[in-house]
Amino acid sequence: MQMTGWTRIYRPLVVIGAITAFAVGAQASSISLFPTGTSVDLTITIDTATSTITSSDVRGLAGFVVTNPPIANGVLVSDFGLFPAPSNELLGSDALTLSQYLLFTLDIGGLTVGGPGIEVPVSTTDVTSPITDPALLQFRRPLEFGFSLVSSNTVGDTQTVVLSLATVNEAVPEPATIATLGCSFGALLVFMRRRRTRSLQA
Repeated sequence: MQMTGWTRIYRPLVVIGAITAFAVGAQASSISLFPTGTSVDLTITIDTATSTITSSDVRGLAGFVVTNPPIANGVLVSDFGLFPAPSNELLGSDALTLSQYLLFTLDIGGLTVGGPGIEVPVSTTDVTSPITDPALLQFRRPLEFGFSLVSSNTVGDTQTVVLSLATVNEAVPEPATIATLGCSFGALLVFMRRRRTRSLQA
């Protein structure tokens, strides 16, 4: 009966923890490509003898809209002719005013093959600050750019692959990371419960 007060605290904390864990996995927004008449193309050169990427370069222009949450203006993703080749960097700008910018850095070494094509991890850095455009804010987090195959050509031991940017997705935390968050929260609850029990017994 002495634990009645603790139970009143413990149960809401458990509920809050469950909601927090759900929110971590459900915060991804929906971002869709819209036609601009151009595309962002990633060219990768592969040494087929060693199966290693020897060079990569990304160029072009693509537009995206955020549909969840629905945001009126979009985001342009492009090199804007600013990065000498080879480069793995792009800029993202609010399409409405072209006044705010994010730098996207593609981690070519971390790309994976799966789903409709190639998934490339992307990190973001503020170029202009503060970022207030609601559409651009959806891109201000770790991302994955999804590329679809355009062409592939092999000459000797050199394969040149051209891919087109098709999707932008929020990078999903690794299951181990989510598990660690859950364990940390659980450990905190256990510690609080033991501390409360000792204080009641004293």
